Amino acid sequence: MTHLRPGAAAFRVSDLALISSVVLCFGCQVFDEALYQNAEGQRATLGLDSCPYPKERVVSRYDTPAVATLSLNGFADDIQDCGKLTGFDGPDAVVGIQLAAGERVHVGARIVSRPGEGAPPVDVGVYVMDSCDPATCLKRVNRCPPGGGEQIVFSGETQGVYYFGFDTKAYEKSVFDPEMELAVTFPSCGDRIVEPGETCDDGNQKSGDGCDAECHVELSDAGGVVPVEVEPNNFYKAGNVLDVGVGEAIRVKGHIGGGCDLDFFYVDVPEGGFARATLLGEDGEECPAGSPALALEFDDPSGSAELGKAKIPAHGEGTNHCPQWDETSFATHALPQGRYVIEMKPPNQGVGMEPFPYILAVEIIGPLQYDDTDGSIQTRVGG
Repeated sequence: MTHLRPGAAAFRVSDLALISSVVLCFGCQVFDEALYQNAEGQRATLGLDSCPYPKERVVSRYDTPAVATLSLNGFADDIQDCGKLTGFDGPDAVVGIQLAAGERVHVGARIVSRPGEGAPPVDVGVYVMDSCDPATCLKRVNRCPPGGGEQIVFSGETQGVYYFGFDTKAYEKSVFDPEMELAVTFPSCGDRIVEPGETCDDGNQKSGDGCDAECHVELSDAGGVVPVEVEPNNFYKAGNVLDVGVGEAIRVKGHIGGGCDLDFFYVDVPEGGFARATLLGEDGEECPAGSPALALEFDDPSGSAELGKAKIPAHGEGTNHCPQWDETSFATHALPQGRYVIEMKPPNQGVGMEPFPYILAVEIIGPLQYDDTDGSIQTRVGG
């Protein structure tokens, strides 16, 4: 791997052998070391200091897995805000990635740790745009604490070139000379290779066999056994599917280990139905006072809209010091049929938070009905 000196305007991409497994771990160490090692042979030049991105440098499936290293001090601050990703007024770079409609890509950006020094405390944010205009921001990620880097899994709705930005918050350049390593991979569901952006790969693209058509692990409590989350389920496009039917409930064991460790779970909701969710302690009882202030979010099937968020204390009352919601909690209820996302995230990017084991309880209720006299919600379990 070639490390460029400050002032370089681009960095190198190298080919990697396909990896056969993903490092499963908690906290901020969720980067697969194999992606950044054993680089052989230059394939193309990746990464620029500005947009638009030259066509001949656009990365596609044929250039991956690919890794690159850049010296941040050599880059300018061209873009500061992208959607809700604001305050990033430090050096930034951009990469153009060609995607087919629905094709998934995993991009990791980590700050290099030097022996005896660790990683410089530089905060990185990653975002995806339809063009070089920040107003076209489609997705952004800033979950890890300074020095931790970031990862993103993205799938474009239409074919085209998407622009991935890597921005930093301002830091003292006279003190720090940080390097950032990038890794770009295109997981291929159905090839029996578990790649970044997948939680399983059983060699087919069928759902209902424990690994669904998009290589997400399916969790079931068949046999009365409480299932355990499968890492890495840290991204919207790489979560765990909860196999629970209408009128049924499921509990799943999980673990939040730090700022880079978010947990995503998919649930299928019938037309007009809803998904109730309650976070409990690892013993299945209500969380005691002093539990971390985890946020429990409910997102629509596209992952682009937050339907609601439950924080602590739930509804401002009760004894459970973990979040929960039901069909009366949000402005949105009586949902259209689809696959929805339950997202769990730690407060303050997980800084200072101890690992937290938990049980997530989810119940799928059938179509909602309303009382004609007072407009209150009534529920019925059946379809």
